Parts: sequence; structure tokens; C-alpha cells
Amino acid sequence: MQEWRKGGRLRIAYTADNYAARRLIIGKIRGAKYIRIFSLNRFIFFFIDVLRKIGFKLDKQYSYFANTCFGIFVKGEAVKCIHFFNQISLSSSLNWISQFETALPRYKTFNTRIIKTIADKHCKAILPLSKCAYNIALNRLTHFPKYKNEIVQKMFVLHPPQELLLNNIIDKKKNDKLTFVFVGNDFFQKGGMELLSVFEKFNCKLLLIIISRMNVNDFVTRSTVEHKKQALDFFVKNSSWLNFYNGLPNNEVLEIIKKSDIGLLPTKADTYGYSVLEMQAAGVPVISTNVRALPEINNNECGWLIPVSKNEIGEALYSNEQELSNLCREIENGLYSIIGDIISEYETSGIDFIRKKGQLCLERISKEHNPADYENFLEKIIKGI
Repeated sequence: MQEWRKGGRLRIAYTADNYAARRLIIGKIRGAKYIRIFSLNRFIFFFIDVLRKIGFKLDKQYSYFANTCFGIFVKGEAVKCIHFFNQISLSSSLNWISQFETALPRYKTFNTRIIKTIADKHCKAILPLSKCAYNIALNRLTHFPKYKNEIVQKMFVLHPPQELLLNNIIDKKKNDKLTFVFVGNDFFQKGGMELLSVFEKFNCKLLLIIISRMNVNDFVTRSTVEHKKQALDFFVKNSSWLNFYNGLPNNEVLEIIKKSDIGLLPTKADTYGYSVLEMQAAGVPVISTNVRALPEINNNECGWLIPVSKNEIGEALYSNEQELSNLCREIENGLYSIIGDIISEYETSGIDFIRKKGQLCLERISKEHNPADYENFLEKIIKGI
């Protein structure tokens, strides 16, 4: 009997217990045992955070140091492989797979050693979350033609799984006011201020729900504590049409989403957009920008897309003050136009056109993000190791 299958259970190692790991890795193969293992990068992250807090200026790439694991045994148990997210193993003896949202590993400096590690036989699969991420990886591999074909053969797009939160759109109840919901802790980066500006113009007709911890100093807007204070003051002054929640447990967030009519993610920068999947799974069509992977999971058939100026890999342009100002204006104008059209059609023909989009959302999630299909794909790869 193979050690990793001892007791009839597949054993899979992982290195983090964050949102991405719970969304993509832990428990995704039923009956498997997931074992958290030691990795050097946890201590590197801690050390970098300490340096930043005392004033050192460090390039963001250092936050994504390659993952080096020491051994595959935890409490005497052997594992079949390690399942990473955005990381690689520099070990020469560990079988591993990795999912990623932009690049692998997630920092800018690529060298032959890193590419050789990914091409090595112990790397069994690399799984971009989107076609966008696949294309970014493919483009970077052009600089390493010796290893390109070997890596491409084990690179497959695997979108995140999402369970349906609503079985049929007819189960949704009508609200007294057309209800919009925004979920995202990075409020400013995800278009929060543009939302407030637009919704203030339509406040008597709509209800806006915001669920956010209001993080500041994101890498796009560089928002400050003062910006946060101004937003919180706005929430209080406009509480007749705006409900604000300073973070909630995920189950409560999902309950609010299920009762909403339209979702919002007018983001300036997102690699994927998990909240879009959750909203669509509740039959809630979403207004989003068209950056990075968002056009792959949202469109004008099942939702609404705000077009913004982008670079060659699908990122919005925000590298200087002028580009950021233009981006904010594009998002605000797009939101104003779409919401104005929604209100006009809603007042003319009622909720039906929104519910039709919501039904298409349910069908899309069921087809493209089926948890059983996701499990089968991962299990096939890991059992084949």
C-alpha cells in the first residue's frame, strides 16, 4: 500500500489557510485529507511586514517570495503532493501543483532557475485561474524557448468553483426599492468612491448596500485614513438610501447578496473577481469593469460591463495621476450610463429584464464553475501523479 494512500485516504499538503486556499484548495476533493505544512515564505512575509511597519520601502515583488518547503512529512504522515496558490516549490524531491492568478511565482523577476523548477518533473501541473492569466504566462515563456513546450503541456485553465446559492430565479423576492450590493474590503480600489458619486444622483430611487472593512493605502488609489473618514461620514449622512456594514461573516454576506437585485464591482484592479461568482450564483447580475479576468466571467448578456482603457495584459491604466484620473472618470461615466438605463427600463417594464439576466447568471455558474467538475479535474491530476 502506498504511504500517501494509507488508510484509504488521499493526502494533500497545503501551505496557507487564507481565503484563496479555502476557495481553491482545502477540502475540494471529497474524502481527501488536507495537511498544512511548514514553508519558509510564512516567515519571510512576517519579516517583510515588520520592515515595512518601521518605515522601510520595499518593492512589492518581495512579498511574493518563492515558497520553499522543508519535507513532505507532518506528524509522520506522507502526502501525495503539495497544492500551492501563486507559489512554487524549490525542492528537488516534492511533487507539486500550483494555481495562479497572474504569474508563477507572483513576482516580476523571472530567471532560468525559476523556469527550470516549473519545467521539472516534480511540477505536475500549473493551473491559471483564467485565460487572461494563461496568456500572461504564455507571453513570459517566450523568453525561455528551451522550456516553453514542456511547461505549456502541463498548463491548463481552471476557473474557481462556485456552488449555486439559488436554484431558480423565480425564488427571488421583489424588493420595495431596486437594491444594489457592493462587497469588497478594498473599497477605494474597487471603485467605491465612484459608486458614491453616481448613486448620490439617483438616491431617491435606489437602495445601495456596502459591505467593506474600508482598507486604505491600496496600490492603485493610495487612499488614506482621511479618505476613509470622508466616506464614513457620507454613509451616515445618506443612511436613508445607503446601508453600510463594516465587514460581516461570509454566511451573512451571502444572505444579503441573495436578497439583492444587482451586484457591483466597478473595480480599478482585480485579477479575478470572486464576489462576481457569488453574486451570479444567487441570480444577481453584476455591473463590473472589463479588467483582467472579468470579461471571462461577466458580460453584457448576463450583466453589464464598463469598458475602460487597458494595457496588453488587460490591466486598467493607472500608473500615474493622469491615467488614474482618466480611469476614475471612465468608471464613473460608465456607472452613470448603465444605472440610468437600468432605472429607465425598470420604471417602464419592471424587474423582469433583471431577472432574465439573473437566470443567465445561474446557468453560467452551473456550467462554468460546477464544483463537481472542478473536483474531478483536480482529482484526475493528483491521482495521476
